[in-house]
Amino acid sequence: MLFLDTVTIFHKSIDETYERRVVDGCYWYGDTRISNSDHGIVRDDAISVFFPKNVVDRYDLKVYKGDRIIKGEVPDISSINELVKYDDKITVLTVQDNTVGSRLDNLLVTGK
Repeated sequence: MLFLDTVTIFHKSIDETYERRVVDGCYWYGDTRISNSDHGIVRDDAISVFFPKNVVDRYDLKVYKGDRIIKGEVPDISSINELVKYDDKITVLTVQDNTVGSRLDNLLVTGK
């Protein structure tokens, strides 16, 4: 399978810096919803990022709950607040390793 999306993953290190990793060959998909609430308009994203096994292996990819993923290639950051200017971004909520020994093995990450 060939996927054309590129994402940038930021992982907060123990020393409070952010490790940046650009990964191509994945698939970003999901739904962006906007709704009204008592506090005004609220954006509610339900996004998944699909990483095929060959991409996971090539990048020795590890994704953790709480990591930030931005669609596209993003420069290094020193604070998470720098990501506010990007529309297509998620905070990782789940990481599902779907490795069963088939050609469809993958890592599926979801977030909002």
